[in-house]
Amino acid sequence: MSNDERLVYVALGGAGEIGMNMYAYGWGKPGAERWILVDMGVTFPNMDGSPGVDLITADPGFIAERRDRLEAIFITHGHEDHVGALGMLWHRVETPVYCRAFTGLVARDKMERYGLDPSHLLREHQRPRAHVLAGPGRDAHHYGHAAPAH
Repeated sequence: MSNDERLVYVALGGAGEIGMNMYAYGWGKPGAERWILVDMGVTFPNMDGSPGVDLITADPGFIAERRDRLEAIFITHGHEDHVGALGMLWHRVETPVYCRAFTGLVARDKMERYGLDPSHLLREHQRPRAHVLAGPGRDAHHYGHAAPAH
């Protein structure tokens, strides 16, 4: 990175709470950063305080406004708090999704439920430490978590 470039971390959801994980990471000159998004999860409401609410998602507005510079979405694993909002919110960012094969089964289901064709959107990889090029010459290491490796 040159002196005028920066690394930016934005917790859109999930920080300081359980569920609703969605994190944006950007790098580059201020206002011209290239972005990746990690996870698109849901959380479940407290039924005593939120009757009639089934799921709660993070607001992807920040990254949706920058979707022309969003390189990829990485789903870390197949728990609802990391992949549960993928089908509901993908249309806001329209970016390729990367995940491990097992997580891909869950992600595929989430996307199909919302009429999306995951065969063109989902990039599944088999190796635990696959390398995915995302952004200007960056190499993102993708690690799975809490899901069987096969």
